[in-house]
Amino acid sequence: MARLWSSGAELQSVTAGIEFTATVVNAPALETSLQRSGTHALRISNAAAEGIRHIFTSAQGSFFFRFYLYIVTLPNATNIIGGFRTSGANVVNVRLTAAGNLQLWNNEDSAQVGSNSSALSTATWYRVEMYCMNNTSSGFFEAQGLLDGVSFASTAASVETNPFGYIRWGAQGNVLSLT
Repeated sequence: MARLWSSGAELQSVTAGIEFTATVVNAPALETSLQRSGTHALRISNAAAEGIRHIFTSAQGSFFFRFYLYIVTLPNATNIIGGFRTSGANVVNVRLTAAGNLQLWNNEDSAQVGSNSSALSTATWYRVEMYCMNNTSSGFFEAQGLLDGVSFASTAASVETNPFGYIRWGAQGNVLSLT
């Protein structure tokens, strides 16, 4: 399996087409004081929705999505912070609750998958990963959410009618610093 895309904010740009394909409503800010490695990170920093997306060829197959999460302030409500999408809708995503738990969601069925993760703390870096196998010809997809390499939720569910074609990462509000 080949890597399709990798970004670490080290090109020091929030311009679409440099490290990612497009922004989601607003571009995140560059962060230089709270980075996990290297010299920069991306930060969700205002009250409007912010994030990035990376578009790849809409395809069936197995895909992995990983990002690192540093929570400055927990959100007031549950927020989607990353996931796989078709051109028009979320397929499966990870959400962060106001209590600091991660949740895996199957959006086709509008349902949480499995249990919440353990509560995350502020001022700590976490590795958040998603695995998703999308195979419309076999009638199902599999998804798994991992926190620091440990699975917190997984599912095999009914098929998404369109193979997903991009990942989306970000949130709403001044809640996260991500890289």
